[in-house]
Amino acid sequence: MKSPIRLNKVAAFAAAAALGLTMGVAQAADTIKVGTFLSVTGPASFLGDPELKTMQMFIEDANKKGGVLGRQLELIHYDDQTNAKNAATFVKRLIAQDGVDVIVGGSTTGNTMAVIKQVEKAGVPFVSLAGAGIIVNPVKKWVFKTPHTDGVAVGRIFADMTAQLTKIKNAAGIQAFLYCGFGAPTSIVAKNYAQLGISVPHYQTHGSASARFIKGAEGAAEGVRLPAAALLVVDQLPDSHPQKSICSAYKAAYEAKFKDNISTFGGHAYDGLLIVTQAMERAGSTDKEKVRAEIEKTNNLVGVDDIFTMSPTDHLGLDNDSMVMVEVKGGKFSLLK
Repeated sequence: MKSPIRLNKVAAFAAAAALGLTMGVAQAADTIKVGTFLSVTGPASFLGDPELKTMQMFIEDANKKGGVLGRQLELIHYDDQTNAKNAATFVKRLIAQDGVDVIVGGSTTGNTMAVIKQVEKAGVPFVSLAGAGIIVNPVKKWVFKTPHTDGVAVGRIFADMTAQLTKIKNAAGIQAFLYCGFGAPTSIVAKNYAQLGISVPHYQTHGSASARFIKGAEGAAEGVRLPAAALLVVDQLPDSHPQKSICSAYKAAYEAKFKDNISTFGGHAYDGLLIVTQAMERAGSTDKEKVRAEIEKTNNLVGVDDIFTMSPTDHLGLDNDSMVMVEVKGGKFSLLK
């Protein structure tokens, strides 16, 4: 007959093992779920690729430091292939099947607009990574965004163009050329501009704020000016700049991990995650309404792309002064003083 003491020890061990397994399952299930849909492939992959890499890096780093509210972050990602219908399908899945706590994503305006009704109806905090002002204007209760709008970018360009326009105000014909776009067309426009021998100042918007624009233009981007996030020229920022430290750290980490140049598009994703995780910390909860309310209270938050101050009437939190003007010189972006 086996010893009662040994049986008790075996039973105790089995119980402890079962308890540990149960706790492990519970802990695994108790992650904070961050949903995202990005254009990692397709025409807008130059946006989605650095966005996904940045989100993976951010979450990996956050989890190593203990996560948020003592819980690990779990990234649930779908590649919408730059297709609005795919975006709508994936967001439905994120909400209904995956049960995400927040959504940070939407590489393009079209894909973002395709899901807004869903997130508003479901009541899920959503931070878009797309550019158009219509995303947050008029304000939508559950929708926020991190990139500057085209309106903000053009406003910054106009402020910089004043001196040059004054000098050439008596010249006949056009005084400057401005192209608003993103992706491969930005490089094509630069090439055509150079081939035509146009001599007036050439401006583009923050949609061209990527090394891919310069590379694709094959030398024709020289002299092009555009507004961009400070991240793009972080090495040229004075030490006193409020974003110098966080931008430098992001640049070093991203380039070391992925062996690729940073872009402001990846910065949009970083700032989106920074905004929602800090909102959760302030809320002390992942309760969706509490998190949404705290996102709306974001105040002077220094990110890698921007410094954000939001409100019930402003779900972007940026203005013209939040951008810097840069010029392509010697195949690189140079900060205009």
